[in-house]
Amino acid sequence: MRRAGFLVFDSVTMLDVSGPAEVFSRARGYELVMLSPSGADAATGTGTGLTITGALPVTREVAATLDTVIIPGSDTLPERPWDPDLLDAAAVLADGPGRVARVRTGAFILAELGLLDGRRATTHWRNARDSGFGSGESLRRAFDRHLQTTPSESGIRPWNPLLGTTH
Repeated sequence: MRRAGFLVFDSVTMLDVSGPAEVFSRARGYELVMLSPSGADAATGTGTGLTITGALPVTREVAATLDTVIIPGSDTLPERPWDPDLLDAAAVLADGPGRVARVRTGAFILAELGLLDGRRATTHWRNARDSGFGSGESLRRAFDRHLQTTPSESGIRPWNPLLGTTH
């Protein structure tokens, strides 16, 4: 059974979690693992509470069990300063043995960690001009063996090619 871990945090965009989670939950052979920096519930960007039954805190031991890590976005990510616990959790997850994917502005977390250095990446079109990732017209899908970014959409369709790389 493959394990897909989702990093949730305060101000996360709910669709950035629920869209990919719906896809992975319907794929054969995947178990979903919800993670937060401390293992606590999170409040979404709309203020809706996101209760995570059985959420795990991010640890190196947990990261080592994941095949795929999803870093969702938030409308607050282009702003700084960022929560150091969030950055630490993302760094631990990205250092695990599996592949790392991000949704929309989750690219800002990966960029802050230096994981996008020298790579082509995408972010939400609204944030592209301020991100250093390029204009909306030049945003492209970037795949390699470890780090994967999808188009800047957060719904269901963009995640199907990612699943195709594991079957």
